[in-house]
Amino acid sequence: MDGFHKVILGGRIFTPERVIDHGYLVIEGERIIAVEQETGELPAGWHVVDASSYWVTPGLIDLHLHGAMGHNAMGPGLAQLSAELPRHGVTSFLPTTLTGGASRTHAAISQMAASIPHASNGARRLGIHLEGPHLSPEKPGMAPPGHIRALTWEALADLQHSAGGSIRMVTFAPEEGDGMCLIPRMLQEGIVPSIGHSVATFEQVSEMVGLGLRHASHVFNGMGPFHHRAPGVVGAVLYHREIVAQLIADRHHVHPAAMELLFRLKGVGHVASVSDAAPVAGLPPGAYDWNDDTRVIVHPDGACRLLDGTLAGGVSFLDENVANLVKAVGLSWSDALGTATWVPAKVLDVQRGRLRPGWMADVAVWDEGLRPVATMIEGRWVWRGESLLEDSE
Repeated sequence: MDGFHKVILGGRIFTPERVIDHGYLVIEGERIIAVEQETGELPAGWHVVDASSYWVTPGLIDLHLHGAMGHNAMGPGLAQLSAELPRHGVTSFLPTTLTGGASRTHAAISQMAASIPHASNGARRLGIHLEGPHLSPEKPGMAPPGHIRALTWEALADLQHSAGGSIRMVTFAPEEGDGMCLIPRMLQEGIVPSIGHSVATFEQVSEMVGLGLRHASHVFNGMGPFHHRAPGVVGAVLYHREIVAQLIADRHHVHPAAMELLFRLKGVGHVASVSDAAPVAGLPPGAYDWNDDTRVIVHPDGACRLLDGTLAGGVSFLDENVANLVKAVGLSWSDALGTATWVPAKVLDVQRGRLRPGWMADVAVWDEGLRPVATMIEGRWVWRGESLLEDSE
């Protein structure tokens, strides 16, 4: 082996199938070539980072993110948003849209798609997550009612054309119009259909599962509640283990007891942590404009709301939500980590989210307080917050 190999020595390495104490990761180019138990001296010429006091894990994958630090995923700040995310251990994500007028949405997703091939200095954009405008009028969230409409294949194909084929996930209310019959067609086109902002019945969701539905957006939020005689969307998501449920674990969107119940019923392999972060995530309390026409308030308690009190996206980053699963729900670090690494990677069918030979070298290094201290994307360090994490390069 030659000097182009990078090695990360870890105090503990989460692959996450196993935990390796005093292991090491060998990286060549953009991919991992070995994950081993430390056995002795490494060959001369290898570039070594000593992370022996830290935990080494796969980088986080955020399936649902609207923005952060004043940068909107639908605007020209997408590149700055990508550059900010590695500070939070995020190595890839789906920039997510917000419901707006048709012309505005088409222009935004075209701009978003054009930036994807050129992303090099931050978290990788794995495609576009289209959230709305195809929602239930009864569960619009912060979507303007005048822009909500049922999904048609023609409308989705038109949006996908504007996106240059980059739409990878669609959050919609399949019970509206002919939405249910579009599920198989989405799957054929490589799009993940996700039920959200929906008031479908339990029976309708069960039928959707039969058609291939396997994903639900921000469970408990924007969906019909559970009732013992009408389980609704929430009941169906809890009942059908096939469905991977997105969870915003910021302690504002979902009570810790409800989060624990979700894991008891579905297991860690069927829950994907997401941030649903708004462009105001990471900013101090105050009033802000989102998309120029939506006023939101970041409250001192960390919640982001519209003027009428409606929750308007998250304010915490994905690393904070993963830590909440440990501190507030009682998950093990390995299980909490899985919800933001291999589970979302499985949803998108990408070779990320695991430390495995042949897979992308997306790596996060954490201290004992569950805080990221360094992030590598595709074999290249993009952020290092600790001076001791220096190598020979």
